Amino acid sequence: MDGKPRGGFRSDEGMSVLEIVVAAFIMFFVLTAVLGLTWATTRMSIDAKQRNVMTNVISSQMEYVRSLDFEKVQLVGTGEGLIAPVRVIQVEGFKVTITTAVSAASGGTKEVLVTLTSERAGYETITTSQFMALRDKDAITKIVKNQGPTVEFTSATPAEDTVVYSNFTYPAGTSLWIGAKATANGEDVKIAEFNYYCSGSILRDGTTVNSAVAAWTPNVPVVEKTFRWDTKQVNDQGQLAIADGWQTVRVEATDSKSVKSFKDRRFYVDNYAPGSPGAAAGEVANDTETRVSWTPAMDGTVETWGYNIWIKRYDLAGALIAVTPAGAPILTDSAAYVHVSGVPFSRYLIDVQARSPRLMVSAVVPGSAYVTRPRASGTSRTVYSGKNAARKADTTVSLTVTTPTFKTTATPVYDVYRGLTPTSLTLFKANSGTAFTEVITKTVGKNGTPDPYYYRYRATFTPTGGSQQVVFSNVIGPVSVLDNVLESMAHVQW
Repeated sequence: MDGKPRGGFRSDEGMSVLEIVVAAFIMFFVLTAVLGLTWATTRMSIDAKQRNVMTNVISSQMEYVRSLDFEKVQLVGTGEGLIAPVRVIQVEGFKVTITTAVSAASGGTKEVLVTLTSERAGYETITTSQFMALRDKDAITKIVKNQGPTVEFTSATPAEDTVVYSNFTYPAGTSLWIGAKATANGEDVKIAEFNYYCSGSILRDGTTVNSAVAAWTPNVPVVEKTFRWDTKQVNDQGQLAIADGWQTVRVEATDSKSVKSFKDRRFYVDNYAPGSPGAAAGEVANDTETRVSWTPAMDGTVETWGYNIWIKRYDLAGALIAVTPAGAPILTDSAAYVHVSGVPFSRYLIDVQARSPRLMVSAVVPGSAYVTRPRASGTSRTVYSGKNAARKADTTVSLTVTTPTFKTTATPVYDVYRGLTPTSLTLFKANSGTAFTEVITKTVGKNGTPDPYYYRYRATFTPTGGSQQVVFSNVIGPVSVLDNVLESMAHVQW
């Protein structure tokens, strides 16, 4: 025997029917397990999404209810109610029914129950609820407030925003008095303490620590006191207690239940002259207008009430001429003033003085000199000659500029700037003098016109007693395009 099986090593026989059946059963069980796991995972994801939707919706409904005024936390149709008893919305494919119930409870509260039902075809219907109790915060505040004393100022006290000071008289012929009244609220309740304060210090009727103070322990249901107040008082350490500026006087009452109430009234305290402002400096806008400003002065805790200003101008002899009469200053409320002079190329300065409500004043502070800008003017005439392509334009331009009205150490140097647009001017003629003339010739052809030139002056000068400065005039132009017509060149910009 050669050990070779019958029929050889090749065989066309396949798997038996039994083997196929066993393999199919194994495959069925594996697929069933996998599909079941997939379905369970998908179902869990959907349930989580559904519950997340419900959590968001119920939180939103509760926040809406909390945002309402207490008296409007009612169902629609009951008084001022703004809450729908049943509301149906669609959220991410789920039909969500919101049912809200509101009921009154003891202690001035309301109980709110919100119930949600979430439905969707092919999914489980889920219901959840949330409860909360709301209390009327305004009512609580009112109750607490009403438990304290009633405090009010009496007619002896000056009106709100009155300017007061140490020797103030109100009404005329009397001293500064603060009057107030406190009434206890509640059965067998009395006023235990009654005090007047300003800037955290008890009011005093003098300028030493031994002066009488506005503090009482009356122990009666109703108390009314009038106190002479000296605004130059000191605190318990003997230091000045009340600074100039806006101050608040507080009347405070404490009842026998240790509940406090108070009443405030604001005054402007003006015992002393304000501090000095900074020197005025000018920001020149054009030939006649300058914005002058200075560092504000302080009057105690606040910027001073106002300012007095005097305008002066330097003349050709170098002397200062008063533009504003010495006894009649210009009054301004802010630390700035727009000076419109009407005189081009002039040198000014402004003296400033701070002013309090009682017209007490600081020292006069001289300002820094400033120079308004020169004004340029001019004419142009264009004469055309020739025909067709040989036609040309001859434009004669004549310019002048104002000279300084103040003394300088030397004659100012003037330079002419020229350009085709108001914003692209470049130096054209150095040391031109105050009068400048040029003739511009251009072949313009049959329908052409001259170039639209614009002009301005630059002045370099040194005022007597000052340093060298450079200022520019206004821009004028463009040149005329009419045939043989003398035209003034218009002001364009600064």
